[in-house]
Amino acid sequence: MDTAQHYNQQGESFLKQGDLQSAEAEFVKAIQTDAEYAPTYGNMLRLTIAQQNYLKALEWGALALQAEPENDGHKEQLIEVLKTLNITTYNDTLCWITQECLTANNVDFFGLHNTWLGLIKKNPQFAKIYKLAGAKDYKKFAKGFEKLSSHKILSDIYVLRGLQKLLVPDYEFEMFLTHLRRWLLENGFAKIKDMPSQDYENMLAALALYCFHTEYIFFEDDSEKQTIEKLRAQIEADTNGSKREDVLRYACYRPFHTLSNAKELTDTLFTKDRFEYFVDIQYRDHVAEQAIKAQTKSLTPIEDETSQNVREQYEQFPYPRWQSVSASASPEEHVIFLGEDRAAYLATDKINILIAGCGTGQQACEYAMAFKNAKLTAVDLSLTNLAYAQNKAMDYDIDNIEFFHGDILQLPQNLGPFDLIICTGVLHHMQDPEEGWKVIAKLLKPAGFMRIALYSDISRGFINRGRAVIANKDIPPTADGMRYFRKNAKSLLGKKDWLRALNTADYYSMSECRDAFFHIHEDNFDIPRIQQDIEDLGLEFCGFEQARLHKDAFAKLFTDNPDMMDLGNWHAFEQKHPETFLEMYRFFVRKPA
Repeated sequence: MDTAQHYNQQGESFLKQGDLQSAEAEFVKAIQTDAEYAPTYGNMLRLTIAQQNYLKALEWGALALQAEPENDGHKEQLIEVLKTLNITTYNDTLCWITQECLTANNVDFFGLHNTWLGLIKKNPQFAKIYKLAGAKDYKKFAKGFEKLSSHKILSDIYVLRGLQKLLVPDYEFEMFLTHLRRWLLENGFAKIKDMPSQDYENMLAALALYCFHTEYIFFEDDSEKQTIEKLRAQIEADTNGSKREDVLRYACYRPFHTLSNAKELTDTLFTKDRFEYFVDIQYRDHVAEQAIKAQTKSLTPIEDETSQNVREQYEQFPYPRWQSVSASASPEEHVIFLGEDRAAYLATDKINILIAGCGTGQQACEYAMAFKNAKLTAVDLSLTNLAYAQNKAMDYDIDNIEFFHGDILQLPQNLGPFDLIICTGVLHHMQDPEEGWKVIAKLLKPAGFMRIALYSDISRGFINRGRAVIANKDIPPTADGMRYFRKNAKSLLGKKDWLRALNTADYYSMSECRDAFFHIHEDNFDIPRIQQDIEDLGLEFCGFEQARLHKDAFAKLFTDNPDMMDLGNWHAFEQKHPETFLEMYRFFVRKPA
């Protein structure tokens, strides 16, 4: 008699071929044969996602998680479903699924914040506290917070996991945490109601991690700064007498590793398992990165003045400080962007890849995980960026990337050739972007691909206006300067541009705010310039990544351009839809064989 395993294998084969009806029939047979055979749940999850039946997918996903709680593949699939939800009511099962997904390792959580926060807002217990997010100022928040009969919900595991793993680009949520942080600094455990001391410390540690991931972008007034400096002096003066609560409150405002006695405090106050993640992120990673800096190989000198200035910015504010990653740049994913014929060149993962301007390594790690047998070379101007990148690569057990410190403008020709070159968000920060593009284009193999991303002058209108205001007001690109800018952004930018800024993820962490509004050098593009550059370099345009998102709207305007490859049409489309390339122009080009 056939087994559940056999039916599952048959169903997986049909699913891979896109025959969803036959796949479902085989999976049903598997369930009828053995309803407790765990792999069936995961397969039904993937099938219902393919069918776009997301409610059923959540049901099967819950069963899959119960059967295989350590399976990150289930969690990655479920995160994609959770991102699609519009939360209108509270649901315990959804909370549990979201909470479990946040325990995954090799999974990108970006976009999960909407569901996480939506469920918090709809939680009847949390809603009593969260309504204070709308308080006019801190005094009103503090008055309302002290009147509450219980603060216990703040230490709920669902809340803590989100604070540890997510960055929420939501202004109201930021104001809630800004006020909460100040109240905890000024009052502490003595005024917390209905919460055990251990839970209180867990909450403080989670909040400290959240603030760390924003790079302490929350506004702080002079009284908070004075209190923090007194707290620092007190902690550094007496390691043995320091209270864990005081250190955690300090870490909500400044990184734990900035305390001169952080190592001693780790050994005396943070020996319990529940603080491992906090210590790893706020202390051990910093120590590791400092050691890595000294060992990073140098590939080229950095002599260009603009390159030197850009390097200095990223030494101070490494960008971005990412937390999670997945193998999203898979060969299969490139079929979506390039089509089957072109993507066949990348069908094997035994290729040479250059990440030109790797930053803190998120994209390099994505490609290394997706193309496991590829050889990757990653180059960046900033040693701080590279140290962060290499430390993260070690966290994910990635060993097929070689990192180098150097300037793209001076890359030696014997470094290549490469089958695939990734250069996203880099060229527009050069004094002469076309020269940089020319250098890397020479390193590309005939028939090889290049993935490029450039800022759109049209889409970044509100950011350009913001940069002009910052220059006119002479606001410095320091932590305090950025906090001042954000505190007064509504009046500085005007309400319309302020609201647009609030809707961008770049606004909610220090390095990303610096990169968007305070960058030392930026040269925006438009599509005619891109078209001219592609022609001058003798490359072939292979399509915008955004094309699949705008397929229907584009087809209505240009019925005679079904492949969406006409850059003149795209220029006209962007004129009509100016936010099409708000993040960046993201596209592939190819060198003729």
